[in-house]
Amino acid sequence: MLICSFAEKQALLLDEILDNCICRSPQGRDAKDELRFYTDAERDELIHEFSVIARLRRSLQEKKARWREAETLLSRFRRNDESLSRLEKGLLPDEAELFEIKRSLGLFRLLTYYDDLLRDADSSLTDLSEAEALLNPPGRREEGFHIYSAWSEDLRRVREERKVLEEKLSLLLREREELSTQAARDALFEQRAELLNRQKKLEDAELERIAAGLRDWLPALRENFAALGRFDFRLARAELAERWQAPIPEILAPGSGSRITGAYHPLLAAELTDRGLSFTPQSIFLGEGSVVISGANMGGKSVALMCFLLCLLLTQLAICPPCEALSTDLYDFFSYLTEAEGEARLGLSSFAQQAVRIREMLRLSQSTRGLVVMDEACRGTNPDEATAMLQAICRIFARSPSRLLCATHYRMPHEKGIRHYRIRGLKPEAATEERVTTEQSMVTRKKEDFANALRSAPGDEKKSKSDLEDEKAIAAIHEAMDYALAPLEEAEDIPAAGLCIAEKMGIDAVFLKEMRQIYNENRELGEAT
Repeated sequence: MLICSFAEKQALLLDEILDNCICRSPQGRDAKDELRFYTDAERDELIHEFSVIARLRRSLQEKKARWREAETLLSRFRRNDESLSRLEKGLLPDEAELFEIKRSLGLFRLLTYYDDLLRDADSSLTDLSEAEALLNPPGRREEGFHIYSAWSEDLRRVREERKVLEEKLSLLLREREELSTQAARDALFEQRAELLNRQKKLEDAELERIAAGLRDWLPALRENFAALGRFDFRLARAELAERWQAPIPEILAPGSGSRITGAYHPLLAAELTDRGLSFTPQSIFLGEGSVVISGANMGGKSVALMCFLLCLLLTQLAICPPCEALSTDLYDFFSYLTEAEGEARLGLSSFAQQAVRIREMLRLSQSTRGLVVMDEACRGTNPDEATAMLQAICRIFARSPSRLLCATHYRMPHEKGIRHYRIRGLKPEAATEERVTTEQSMVTRKKEDFANALRSAPGDEKKSKSDLEDEKAIAAIHEAMDYALAPLEEAEDIPAAGLCIAEKMGIDAVFLKEMRQIYNENRELGEAT
């Protein structure tokens, strides 16, 4: 399970990720909505689920034409839940409900023609041909549904009598000028009403007979719908894994740790591609204890956390993760704490709300094996207090059955059970290049070149000049940064890139000069003390 606020779930873009897992039937969508979170107690079941998805991926490549046909068939299924519930309660179904049930039975029959695909998905369907026969006239199969005269000789005779009578009545109604026909018409109307009543009783008797017969098949019919949902959802996950070219994760025994190679966030990567930029895949090993990621603002710490959490969470939801390779033991829970604004509760400040969440996570982590992910926690208080609190949290998790993965600007202890990574930060060529502010560099451009640059992207004509300048500055920052993770040694400084980022975002050169001067003075003061 994932423990986070609504805002944090939005920040992770989990719902949008799951939207890419496309089921074709309402039963498949129901199966997706009821996502199962596998813990270590269900490790064998999760391994089996991934083995089925691996087999399905091969099948999708080898049997493309048959899968296209089966996918079309899946999209034709509808919901029958309400009609089946009415049958279970002993209520009499109407013809429209029986038509929908018959339609589903026919689709199940057609789906069994793809028994090889069902086997590839480790799925099976019960033969419901006898149930379908209840809804067809004897000896033949029809697409639609009505109460057939062939089911009852009495019903056939009543309908024939009614047909003859209505022909006579129609003839008399055309002879309106003859007053003598009024009495005859009244008599025929009475006979017609009597026949309609008899017909209704006979039709209800047939409906009761059909309903009683279908009730015997309800368990098998419901199981077929459940199997259909599993089949469709497995197919959707296999197709998603193919689109992502995702690996089949290796599920390990408890205590083995989590090794993630080349993790990325599909939606963020696609957005960067649309902007002509590239996403830097991330790799990490999470063993027992705490892992701290350090780096500059806009350095990619938050995105790295999202990628690792997303990969591990999707794995325990039996969805192949977006990365190059992944091997992991299983967690009892995931907890995600970010700077995303949540709902105010009980008049608490944002820091107090974080403190409550941290309290709950610490309590839960002492009795179960979870992964707690914290992004810039404790920033709502002063830096000294925040540093002390986060250091204590790292030490607590160093001896906890749970694991901590956190990103922070604060200096954390280098000791047993606490491992450190850093975002590499500014590329060497970017760190040593001549410092020229964005504003100054723009002045040196020819006016016509700058105008063309501002009109370079589709939709830019709707953006302000300031917005376009910011977008170009952000792109420049992206090109200047190396977002890859690397181990951080104890004697190594945390990479700083804040002044460079401020410069590229266009802060005036006079202000930048003063900022650098103060920064250097503070560093000298710190070294002296």
